[in-house]
Formats: sequence, C-alpha cells, structure tokens
Amino acid sequence: MDKIQEQQIIEGNKLIAEFMGGERHWLNGMKEPFTDDTIWGYYDVGVNITSTYSGRPIALVNDLKYHTSWDWLMPVVEKIELGDGVRVDIYQFGCKIFRYGKLLLD
Repeated sequence: MDKIQEQQIIEGNKLIAEFMGGERHWLNGMKEPFTDDTIWGYYDVGVNITSTYSGRPIALVNDLKYHTSWDWLMPVVEKIELGDGVRVDIYQFGCKIFRYGKLLLD
C-alpha cells in the first residue's frame, strides 16, 4: 500500500469516527493544529475498545479499524440504516445504499 492510499484510509476512518459521534481528543494536552496522528484519538467511536486515556476508552487515529473489521463497520451500517427510508446492501466487494428505493451510492 502506498502512502497516498494509507492517508486516504486514515482520513476515511477519521470521518467515520466523527459520523459515529466520536469525540476528538488531543493527548498530553497538545493543541491543534498538530498533524501527527499518533498523538490524538477519538472517544466513543461506536465499538468496544480496550485502550484508555484519562480513564475513558479511546481509539488512537492509527488504531481505527473501520476499513478492516466487520465488528467496527457494522455499527456504522446500522446507524446509516436508521435514516428515514435508507437501506444498505452489502456485497463481497462493495455495497449499495438506497433511500426510498433510489440508488444513492454504488
């Protein structure tokens, strides 16, 4: 995997964490802007995680697994399907998202 693909995965995982209600937190009192993804993470990312910071479960940015784990991805699909009239069909190599029977994403 090249550096561009890796960065796209990281950015996609950060977007999903925020969609899931994840609260961004800078570790060790660091303040924005800071581009090193190893020193910040998300609280409340929609899955059970074992890492903690200040007594709360936290997923560091580089540890987000929405792109590799069904256990991480399925709560995202469930949240999307909570939308009015939304249905997600998952296939081996992709998915389709419908709203009121109209294809939105293929």
